[in-house]
Amino acid sequence: MARTIDWSGSEMDNMYTVVPRNHTQQSLLPNNGTDGMRFTSKYGYVGLAVEEPQFVVDGTNETGLSYTK
Repeated sequence: MARTIDWSGSEMDNMYTVVPRNHTQQSLLPNNGTDGMRFTSKYGYVGLAVEEPQFVVDGTNETGLSYTK
């Protein structure tokens, strides 16, 4: 499977993201608060992020589960 993030209406800073299994991450909040949801990944995953490494919009985990937003 292959895909591009081709939003011709705007130019964004796209980047590859690699996250190992058991990585703990905290959700970002609109008001820059620090009390967002915390979670730990069960599987590692790779993806394509937009603007920030944690804004993954396409990716797949190490078991082959794929996600497209």
